[in-house]
Amino acid sequence: MHKRKRRSLILLVSGIVVIPMLLTSALAASERVLYSFCILAGCPDGGNPGGSLIFDSAGNLYGVTHAGGQHGDGTVFELMSIHGKWRHKLLHSFNGHDGDGASPFGGLVSDGAGNLYGVALYGGNFNACTNVGCGVVFEIVRGTGGTWTEKVLHTFDETDGAFPVGPLVFDGAGNLYGAAMFGGAYGKGEALSCYRAMARGR
Repeated sequence: MHKRKRRSLILLVSGIVVIPMLLTSALAASERVLYSFCILAGCPDGGNPGGSLIFDSAGNLYGVTHAGGQHGDGTVFELMSIHGKWRHKLLHSFNGHDGDGASPFGGLVSDGAGNLYGVALYGGNFNACTNVGCGVVFEIVRGTGGTWTEKVLHTFDETDGAFPVGPLVFDGAGNLYGAAMFGGAYGKGEALSCYRAMARGR
């Protein structure tokens, strides 16, 4: 009886001792910079990355920058790990003045084929939202030979929402869902649903 109590007490104390050791180990972890974006205006590789990154099955990372790129309206990029070093690849430069989006916001999601989906805060129809555009939902389609092509899936006009924020989410049928900060029937923002063409079997 007394031996059993003593053993329980020893185990409890041992468990308490382990917790500080784990915390010390976690605090000792160091940060590693994978890639540094240019800080100047008009940087071709993009600037001001934001939103969460996502991995593909090969361990490559994908994300967006709010600014920079060829037109200064943000980018979609890939980071590839090659022999322990991360290399940047530009997948798309946004150009909000040609019906494209501008300032992608909130990260990306991907489908089973590796295509990427996200939202741009501005751009699309520049006749709406005080001539800055109300934003778009876009797809970055993976092609052959490492090529990528952008496709605008939906352009907001304020009546159906304005200034969408991400990330988007899929349902089981391949529909995309997200939210817009403003617009809609009462001008206060609304949930949005954008059906992805060719949801299966791309």
